[in-house]
Amino acid sequence: MLAGNEPASQTDEEAFRRGKSSRRWQKRATIVDVAREANVSIKTVSRVINRERHVSAETRKTVQRVVEALGFVPSAGARAMPGGRFYTIGILLEPIGGTYFQDILVPVMRECREHGYHVIVEEVPRGKAGNLRAARKLLAALPIDGAILLPPATDNSILLDALDAEHVAYTRMSPADEAARSFTVTMDEEGATRAMVRLLANLGHRRIGFIVGNIGHGSAHRRLSAFRDAIAEFPIDQDSAMIRQGDYSFESGEEQGGALLDSAKPPTAIFASNDGMAAGVIAAAGNRGLSVPHDLTVCGFDDSQLSRRIWPPLTTVRQPLEEMAVTAARQMLRPSDVERTVSFPFELIIRASSGPPKR
Repeated sequence: MLAGNEPASQTDEEAFRRGKSSRRWQKRATIVDVAREANVSIKTVSRVINRERHVSAETRKTVQRVVEALGFVPSAGARAMPGGRFYTIGILLEPIGGTYFQDILVPVMRECREHGYHVIVEEVPRGKAGNLRAARKLLAALPIDGAILLPPATDNSILLDALDAEHVAYTRMSPADEAARSFTVTMDEEGATRAMVRLLANLGHRRIGFIVGNIGHGSAHRRLSAFRDAIAEFPIDQDSAMIRQGDYSFESGEEQGGALLDSAKPPTAIFASNDGMAAGVIAAAGNRGLSVPHDLTVCGFDDSQLSRRIWPPLTTVRQPLEEMAVTAARQMLRPSDVERTVSFPFELIIRASSGPPKR
């Protein structure tokens, strides 16, 4: 027993035995209690909680006053029964590397909380590993009013078919295909990639390595295609050996960055498809006694928190993930107030990891 706990425990026990109010033992108010105190039906209380119409202003005010006085907090399941809503938004994702998920989750939770909603995070089968029946069964068991899909689940056709079949509204972050099928939130990834290559070319780099992200992500294909188009516009070596396959993880950036640096003719700059892999490249350079940016320029993509915390701070593309996440949440919370397709601009963030090639 911890020292100092016994007096408090005895106090609570005595209050319980005497039947007197103690916050620890106090019974939680129910919707029945609210209806009785407000002198209305349970259905009327439910309508007020769910912000439905067909309730007079005076009755609504009375019920809200009783709810506040009793400290009544309706459960998601209780709120769902009368109005058909759970006040819960689901985030559906496949296992992914990097910090992308964390950067999306917090702003979505914050926005949902402000509107009285909760967030459920659910992992879905990777790619075609699942089947429609299993996906529908999964969705049927989830108490959600809408869903936000993160890459690569955003292009999982089985999952999309299941959502449509179960009549669950959804929005997709950065889809590669069928953008018109749903609400979408995107950014000009191709333009951002070309702008970064242009920056490196203007600094004087003629041999640029590129580390591709997870091949299952639409973003990986978009950024790779844009990189190839961009280097064709400048006097840059178009050497296929300078393109290496990663998976958005720090480890893959370190491995593939090391392979580029160990090649017979190494690059003077390496552009990684996300900040996590760029951090891995910086580690690989350090392990080889190379200084960034004196011996090697390194740049990334996303402007995640990591890009500002590593040394040297990372030159990167700012993808406004917080604004994108909030928009995706609003598309589910207030669909009539938000455009069906929202595209955000990018910004190049120049920091200490980039510079001209070593002479």
